[in-house]
Amino acid sequence: MKMRISKIGERKVIEEFSEIFSSREWVEIGIGDDAAVLRAQDGKVVVTSDICTESSHFPRGMSPEQKGFFSITVNASDLAAMGARPIAFLLSISAPRETELEELLGIARGAERACVEYGAPLVGGDTKEGKELVLAGFGIGIVKRPLTLSGAKPGDGVYLSGSLGRVGLGIISLLRGLGIKKYEEAALNPRARVDLGTRLQGVATSATDVTDGLALELWKISSKSGVRIEIEEVPMEEEYIEECIKHGIDPLELALHYGGDLELVFTSRDEEEISSISEELGVEITKIGSVFNGRGVFLNGKEIEPRGYEHFSEKNK
Repeated sequence: MKMRISKIGERKVIEEFSEIFSSREWVEIGIGDDAAVLRAQDGKVVVTSDICTESSHFPRGMSPEQKGFFSITVNASDLAAMGARPIAFLLSISAPRETELEELLGIARGAERACVEYGAPLVGGDTKEGKELVLAGFGIGIVKRPLTLSGAKPGDGVYLSGSLGRVGLGIISLLRGLGIKKYEEAALNPRARVDLGTRLQGVATSATDVTDGLALELWKISSKSGVRIEIEEVPMEEEYIEECIKHGIDPLELALHYGGDLELVFTSRDEEEISSISEELGVEITKIGSVFNGRGVFLNGKEIEPRGYEHFSEKNK
């Protein structure tokens, strides 16, 4: 039976949530108190947050479960980019009062599925009434030596996990009704490279996740590290290229500047260890370029614009 949350109130919603979320042995106090309590663990604490709004972040056709999964995944991806192992997530929800209870429970179930996949429980959050659905996720992780944007050095190789453009093409397909199911699935169910991120500790010299487009992420590393980055290729699936051409889309433009793939781009001098990690995790990792003295980001000798997805920018209208 359908039931609007305005009929039962916030406390009942929280009670329903508490039945969905599981815990872990390092959680002393979880959902239900004024704040969560985690037992201290060795390493440095990494904290991140990401807000997802109905109007800006959720593609057409995304289910409540997928929205919940996504809201945790984007935070897990930030932790992965820092090389951190997730130990807890939080999720705050703002929703209109006419929202059906089952929609919020679907979001909670999706968030729990993500928490299980990334090995860390949801320990709290908040619920509020608002004009549109807003999911504010928080991630907490542990790392001995965090990966940052500022560690790239001349002589490093530049590496990328997976391939790019898949999520961008999926979102375009959903918006235009193109029916490219494989890439729509990639857009609706992205995954964070948590296992890879934790394995890159002590191997990568810098790292970030590709959320705002490869070009912009490489420019961040170049700027923070004070280096010049030259890449020779951008990994793209053949099927992706064919679909882009078929529908009049520039595959390289999409791969370089759209983002959302949540792949990791990083620098390292240990090519042999990178190959070993790739085989161990079953993750394709491609060396796409190298780091040099200087400034800027270049593809086959031509400077790439520092352009990608950016909130509050008129370019995204």
